[in-house]
Amino acid sequence: MLFRSEYEVEPTNVSTPESEYAPFFHKKTGTFWFVREQKFYDFVNFQSDRSSGPPAMAIWSAEYKNQRFHAIKNPASLINPEKHMGPLVFSDDGSMACYSETSRFAELNRPVSTQLLLARKPNSVSTAYFQKHVFQYARPLPFSSDSFFTSHPAFSPDGKELIFSSNRNGSVGGKDLWSVRIDTSGSNIQFSNLRPLGPDINTSEDELAPVFKSSNELLFASNGHPGFGGLDLFSARRINDQWVFYGNEGLKLNSGGDDFGICFTSDSTGFFASNRINGKGKDDIYKFVFKKRLTEVKGILWFSKNKEKPVVNTWVYLKDENGKLIDSVKTNRKGFFVFRQLPVGTKYMISFSEDTSVVFSNYVLSDENGIISDRSEEHTSELQSH
Repeated sequence: MLFRSEYEVEPTNVSTPESEYAPFFHKKTGTFWFVREQKFYDFVNFQSDRSSGPPAMAIWSAEYKNQRFHAIKNPASLINPEKHMGPLVFSDDGSMACYSETSRFAELNRPVSTQLLLARKPNSVSTAYFQKHVFQYARPLPFSSDSFFTSHPAFSPDGKELIFSSNRNGSVGGKDLWSVRIDTSGSNIQFSNLRPLGPDINTSEDELAPVFKSSNELLFASNGHPGFGGLDLFSARRINDQWVFYGNEGLKLNSGGDDFGICFTSDSTGFFASNRINGKGKDDIYKFVFKKRLTEVKGILWFSKNKEKPVVNTWVYLKDENGKLIDSVKTNRKGFFVFRQLPVGTKYMISFSEDTSVVFSNYVLSDENGIISDRSEEHTSELQSH
């Protein structure tokens, strides 16, 4: 069942007039990682190299405390002026890292290549050391190539699956989402079952920046599914080992610009990137809080339309549009009942038991103000929540 949702969105202090995107929060260590556009200094000519080449995308880290980012830095061990680095992600247990690197300067007659590299933490080093020295343990993934784009990795919660974006052979559009199984039981990591996520997810346009919210719930960015702007954020569910498109995450999280690269700090909070208007830079990182919109179904039961006598102490049953029972409650001494904390945008039906000792009884439903519903016949009413 698809519920409409609301997000509260606000800017963060990590954003600058340049680009910041691909946020990733590692819950085990509490560290925050992202990609920032930056320029390197030419110590030979004592000037920025921006005039002689494009700015570089570099991996940055930060700590998030008291609703603000602190210790924002570009770790020296993760600097590579010859490459665009990131996005970077870690497995939940911290034993693996995966990131992309892109040639900063294209070779003559060769396209710019973007590849995925994977690093495995040795048992002899701490997670903190591993995170700061990922590059020295990284190796190109065997299914990555300099002949096509491979980027935007995401580990499943158990670390046994990697989903990424690629325009490799077999893609139906520009860039599609692909999945591969990971086996870390041996001394060498093994990969198997490389496959696209399927036509319900991948479109003729681009699908990027996947992230697992749970083992069977995925969020991703796309400009191929119906949305509000360029790239929008969408969700998918895995059912019987198949990924099924679930829906657009709605306005506030999405905008008229590009919205992409989401991460979660909890089940209902996290960060994402957007180039929406009124931002601080090109791409900015925003904080979000997810809330389901809730409503109530309530009313008063009467013995007749003249509303002289309410129906008291009688069971009222709330059902979904397929007739499945959701909840039940008894009317009070004024005939009033209420079902609270219900998702909006859903059709509900109510039914009620009759007092068989009353001849020709046919209960009538009104709202809490006593206005009679014209859909209270046959002891069942269909209600649409808003």
